Amino acid sequence: MEELLIKKQKYVQIPLEISKLEKSPQTVKKLSLHLCSNSNIQITDEWSSLEYIEIIGCRYLELSFAFKQPSQLKQIFFASTDYVDILDFSGSFPFFSKWRFESCRYVKFKGTFMGDNHLQSLEFNDSPNCEVFKNPTNLPYLNSIEYLDGCNFTKLDLNLLTAPKLRRLWFRNSNYVNIVSLGKIEEQLQSFKFENCAYPKLNVDFSRLARLTHENQPTELDSKVSVDSPEEESSPFRKFKRQPRPKRTTTKRNIRNDPDMVLMRETLSSEDPTLSAQNFLNSPSSVLNDNNNDKENLPAYDPTQFMNSLKQLNDSPSETSPTVPESPKFKFCPECGSQNPLGAGFCSSCGFKLQNR
Repeated sequence: MEELLIKKQKYVQIPLEISKLEKSPQTVKKLSLHLCSNSNIQITDEWSSLEYIEIIGCRYLELSFAFKQPSQLKQIFFASTDYVDILDFSGSFPFFSKWRFESCRYVKFKGTFMGDNHLQSLEFNDSPNCEVFKNPTNLPYLNSIEYLDGCNFTKLDLNLLTAPKLRRLWFRNSNYVNIVSLGKIEEQLQSFKFENCAYPKLNVDFSRLARLTHENQPTELDSKVSVDSPEEESSPFRKFKRQPRPKRTTTKRNIRNDPDMVLMRETLSSEDPTLSAQNFLNSPSSVLNDNNNDKENLPAYDPTQFMNSLKQLNDSPSETSPTVPESPKFKFCPECGSQNPLGAGFCSSCGFKLQNR
């Protein structure tokens, strides 16, 4: 199989840069993009022999199809690719059967699907935050849509989808699924699975869907995924090993056991504040030794000079000034207790003779 591999390139523009490709598009049967970014790919009649498209490890990709003649396209495989916009998909695709997304994020079907499109299966595996069919879409041969193992925050609105043969809709191990509407598909579904999906938001008659008779046995879903996996040797796509997504962890600071707080408690509880203060200032984790970049404009701090000043303050004798009593402003009569001026010789109330003090 003749393959055209485009690897580690930015701003890939097809068909604008089709003349710069290493191989002729007419003879290429497999187009592969690996680790590319900010690319815009439009597949046209020039790719007359193209059967497979493989996109792995790319970011910010726009993909569209515009065929006037029948295309030979059979399968499309995306893996570990983020921020994908699927634009218009028009033409005749009589051999197109399967479209699979593996460990992708933020995939959006923004364009219009028109023409004789024979796509039968649309699969998302470990692909969160995906939205499909945001514009009128005609897929007369589509019979299965699956969201498996980690398709969290999926938003599904099938109001604009025309798929008279769609019979199977499966969800498994995917949380925060938002089913806005199933449109006309709700009445024709024959197999609906919703397994181990936490915190769903369902704007549909879930009780009716739960009673649907499944077409397959419960264990057939697992076997089907393993058989159809692109990791099989017979698959035209490369083996892809899913990497676990890193979990977001936060470390909380233990204030009680923080070195600065321990030294501070020792300083406050010690009988000798001079010694504890010296230990605190000499500690490598002391707040006085941290954030040196923020103290460049401040004068240099000398712990020894500070300790000498502290010792002098503790050893110096305390000097207290004598207290001087205030001079009285009035004279009180010992007989009746009336208030009289200091120079009065007799009480103004009772006439008692006052003594001069």
